[in-house]
Amino acid sequence: MQSIYVLFSAINTFDDQEQIIISAALVKPILGILLLKIDIFSHQPISNCNDFKLGVFLEQIEYVLVVATPLEIILLGVAFSKKGQDGVSRGSMSIYRTDMSIASDGVNMTSIFGTDTGRIFMRGNNGQLYELEYESQDGWLTRKIRKINRTSSGIISYIPTFLLWGGENAVKLATVDNNLKALYTISPTNDVSVYSLGPDGKGMTRVATISDLFSRTIGFSAFIPQSALDEPKFEIVSIYPVSLNESRQIHMVAVTSTGIRLYFSCTQHISHNSYMHDSNTIAGPTGLRLVFALGPPVVSQGLSSYNVVGSAKIHEAFYANGLLIASQSFSDEVDRVIGVSMNCGMMAQTSPMFLSELGSFVDVDGKTWAIAEASTKPSSKDKHSVANTPGMALNELAMQFEYPARRFHLLTNMGLSTISKLRPIDLLVQLLKHSNGQDLRGFEDFFITYGKDQSCAMSLGIACDHSSIKSGPTDILLPAVVALATRLFFEFGGKATLIQSQPHLSGGGPLGVPVSTFEVHYSAKHDGLALYLLRALRPIWTVELIQKKYRFVFNRKAADGSEKWEATQSIQDLILVQMNLASLDKFLNKYPRFTALPTPDTRPSGVDPEAWKKEQESLANMHELIRQSLETISFVSLLIDYKLPSMIAGMTESEKRELKGFTFQSLVSSSKGRDIGKMLMTSLVNKQIEKDIGVDIITATLQQRCPSICQTNEVMFFKGIECIQKAKQAVSRNEQLTIIGEALKLFMSVVKHIHFEKLRTVVESFKSLQYYTGVVDLALVYAAEQDTTESLNLDNISSRSYYRRIESYRLIFGMLASIDDMIAQPQNSKYFQTAEDMEAIKAQVFARAVASSDQAFHTSLYDWLIEQGRHTDLLQIQSPYLEDYLIANKSDLNKAEYLCQYYARNSRFSEAAKICSFMAQSPGLLLSRRIEYLTKAVTNAKSSAGHEFGGNQELLNQITDDLDVARLQFEIYNRVSVMPNTEHALNDLNYNLHDVTLLFHNYARPYQMHDLVLAILHIADHGVQVRGVVESAWIAIFYQTKEEALATGRSPIEALGDKIEELGRRFYPNDNVFPLGFLINKLEQETYEFEDDSSLHKGWVVDALRGINVPFSTIFNTFNGLFETKLPPWSSNKALAFLIQEILVLLEKWLKHVRTLPTTSYEK
Repeated sequence: MQSIYVLFSAINTFDDQEQIIISAALVKPILGILLLKIDIFSHQPISNCNDFKLGVFLEQIEYVLVVATPLEIILLGVAFSKKGQDGVSRGSMSIYRTDMSIASDGVNMTSIFGTDTGRIFMRGNNGQLYELEYESQDGWLTRKIRKINRTSSGIISYIPTFLLWGGENAVKLATVDNNLKALYTISPTNDVSVYSLGPDGKGMTRVATISDLFSRTIGFSAFIPQSALDEPKFEIVSIYPVSLNESRQIHMVAVTSTGIRLYFSCTQHISHNSYMHDSNTIAGPTGLRLVFALGPPVVSQGLSSYNVVGSAKIHEAFYANGLLIASQSFSDEVDRVIGVSMNCGMMAQTSPMFLSELGSFVDVDGKTWAIAEASTKPSSKDKHSVANTPGMALNELAMQFEYPARRFHLLTNMGLSTISKLRPIDLLVQLLKHSNGQDLRGFEDFFITYGKDQSCAMSLGIACDHSSIKSGPTDILLPAVVALATRLFFEFGGKATLIQSQPHLSGGGPLGVPVSTFEVHYSAKHDGLALYLLRALRPIWTVELIQKKYRFVFNRKAADGSEKWEATQSIQDLILVQMNLASLDKFLNKYPRFTALPTPDTRPSGVDPEAWKKEQESLANMHELIRQSLETISFVSLLIDYKLPSMIAGMTESEKRELKGFTFQSLVSSSKGRDIGKMLMTSLVNKQIEKDIGVDIITATLQQRCPSICQTNEVMFFKGIECIQKAKQAVSRNEQLTIIGEALKLFMSVVKHIHFEKLRTVVESFKSLQYYTGVVDLALVYAAEQDTTESLNLDNISSRSYYRRIESYRLIFGMLASIDDMIAQPQNSKYFQTAEDMEAIKAQVFARAVASSDQAFHTSLYDWLIEQGRHTDLLQIQSPYLEDYLIANKSDLNKAEYLCQYYARNSRFSEAAKICSFMAQSPGLLLSRRIEYLTKAVTNAKSSAGHEFGGNQELLNQITDDLDVARLQFEIYNRVSVMPNTEHALNDLNYNLHDVTLLFHNYARPYQMHDLVLAILHIADHGVQVRGVVESAWIAIFYQTKEEALATGRSPIEALGDKIEELGRRFYPNDNVFPLGFLINKLEQETYEFEDDSSLHKGWVVDALRGINVPFSTIFNTFNGLFETKLPPWSSNKALAFLIQEILVLLEKWLKHVRTLPTTSYEK
């Protein structure tokens, strides 16, 4: 409202009562209370008040005007036609009468004040403190408006107010602290009390009182002149709450009539330097302590000074954010107004702040009745403004670029006067305006007072014509002032130096003396630019880009949850920051060497090379930050112009979550911010495309206003998106393919710069248009750009490029799977109707994919096909990459089997045989699987002998032998499996493949498997070296056979004949393991032994041997050899006679056999 008054845009009067107004105050209304009985829109009285609901005018009524007269207290409603984005009420002001008033009962309310929650307090001229309560309607026992005495209790509260005067609880001054939810009072005897209003602001409980204030003040006499410590003159004339921005531990300041400032804390304990430093905010007052007292100031005006103590007493004062304005009667017609504030220059240079103040005075006509500060708004809505930092409200150097000069209104009996407090930058402007520009030494004191870096920042602000200067006493800067400020910046800015930093450790030690290091001490120009840039960006730097707004009904969130997103910053805020940054950028461009990157040719003389290099690099970085910030502001402004809320509404929930909480700082200075910026830009362009608006205009605007955000590759991408939209609207397939092909070219030209999520979107669009080969081409090119090594580096699988490459391959695989789905369940399509059509498309797409020279893609494709069980598709591929892939992975049995099938399908049987043989040797396989693989190997090897030339017989022999050994091991396994306590042996035999030597020594011989001993020797083919072993094995076999026959009641001779035939079919004609001479000799000996056995039939040995196709001639020669050698037992006549009989039987069988042969038979 204050700003409206200053601008003379809203002046209104209330003339509906004729009484003298004693006091008035604007207070906030209680939420949800019906105040008006007049329609705010038509300004007409309302006939039926019962039609109104609570809170109907909540959004319109901003203040309640409380007017106190000698007879009554009246409540009026105040509303404004509109409110600006900065929260300031604007437009016309209207005052509305309500039906709420209450009699004053003869007590004049001399002061009125309210709380943020809508409570109204009044101090009467009888020394009592009252609260005015009101409701929407009368209750059973209460009126809707009532006056309650808060400084009395019990029965006294019911005594008529005109009978209550003074008393021990009388109140002379009172004020409310909305931050602390406290109320402070001063009694006529200078007793200070603090009341707690409770956590909700609705209570009122006295917490503490200080009754010996003067004696406590004397404790700070070191800071107060003795003349000010006169007890009869010691009177508090003003009290003010301290904002949280000024201090978190000092809560209230009182000013005495002699100019002493008393600083109180409402906590039990307080630390040193609490006036400046932050601490935990307390929930409410817990005590009351006087923590500091500061004497009256001595102010100067030009060459004269003014001592407050020696003059008339202060009768009116104002305090806020470290500034005291006090009024004294200089004469009967003139008041002298003194202004005193902390010396922010000394604060910046870490001097004790309490002991350094600056002040001046001004004389005003009339008697000062009241002093109030005009409300000043920061340049933006940054909730993290420097003014919100504890203690920073005192630092005018930090705030002067953000807040305008502070203005104060003085109400006197002569009228209303306005005074301003000059900021340091305003003082510098005044000095520059009055300087002749010849001698700059006069500015040395200013640079000493405020510090060189701060002074350079102010000089730079003036040189750049910062917008805050216009809020001071100077509206327009003359060119001479700007030029002189520029000279100050460069001539007083100094140069960078190297300073030696002292080591923290003192003395030496066993390892020697710590070595000093050198650090760069930047120049005041550098630090001044950094400060100025910080303050220029601060209004928007930490502000979130967007905020969620809900629809409210009667100050409550709507039940339907209606919400919308909107930009946090207004266009006006952004333009203001952009204007200041643009002027700074223009200034730096005017002096390019100041922020140029260091080169040997540009280094000035007389500077330390290393320090100069570091400073130039830092200056160049700051200049780049300015450029980036300017572009980002232009970009955000463009988003707001193009309806940012509708763009956000169209985003996915995940995108909204990403955007939420993102600040301007993040957008400018982080890689994530660049991604968010591109996401927003994509959303903006997509909105234009959805409206069938060409992208040329918007992309041209983007490139012009923010070229680093919208680069050429972004433009090409957006044009590709536009082509997709056009392709969707194409009439014919040929037209569609032409347009979509152009889109593919555009995407491939900038594929290196496309974010993967955008690539995924493009792929989905291609799939929807059934442009499958385009998906293959685009995804493969994208993958190749991620890793130029053209291989999957498994040692660096954590790299982002690895994952992007794999994900791009998966886009192709997903498309192939979707084609299969369409084949399985044909769907109507504009261009492809049947499963056969899709089969043809699949073949075409598969051929395009397999034709790729990207080895990494082939590897991923084969992995995917195997994972999906698409064996037929895999083996139909004709590519050298497939064989290399399978060979490289043949240790994997599944892939080794595919390799075997691949060789067999391509008639490469010898390779297939080798792979099968290789698989049989794999560790951990069951013996049955090994035999299976060796059997396949033999089959392929035999096929190889018929299809390929040379060298394969040896392979066949080797694999056949391996198969024989495996089968022999399987036979051993089966026999061992029925033996007790053989678990270890069974595991060994079942999961390992052994050679014959190990089988012989570990199993066949130890377990007395004599026939398997012969089998092993049969395979090994050791010859005469093992004849003794062979003969021993046969003897054992004969013995075992006879024993088993006798045990079962069978004829031993018959059993021996069967055993000979069984083993003969296995080993004959291998004389090494089936020694015919030895066997016939032993068998005939058995016959001779059982000669009297009635079951013995003549010639059974011959029959057994003939059963395994031993030629008669071979048998005869063996018998003949026995007869001629006559070795025992064939040396006796009886034995020889027996042997002759056996030979005769042999000859009879032979002759009988010959008679059955054809005449031409050689044997006959």
